[in-house]
Amino acid sequence: MRKALPPLLGTHDFRAFETRWPNRQHSIRTIYRIELLENGPHLWLEIESGGFLYNMVRAITGTLIDIGRGFRPVSSLNDALTAGSRCLAGPTAPA
Repeated sequence: MRKALPPLLGTHDFRAFETRWPNRQHSIRTIYRIELLENGPHLWLEIESGGFLYNMVRAITGTLIDIGRGFRPVSSLNDALTAGSRCLAGPTAPA
């Protein structure tokens, strides 16, 4: 799962990870830091950004969960980001 995170760093069009696109003038955001942390059996995702799109973090999390379970290849986060396609990203994680 950690191997999938580096392509998300920096400024990109994150429309693939927004559930109600387009709900803003643009879907370009900057991720400054993204880390998958663990404490015993628990995992959590920390993302630092200048702003988020609607359900962006939950869509990234759902995609990561699919990667961790082996349902998607490690490249799937980058593939969805590059294509800008919501259908290439994983499900939106529950609140």
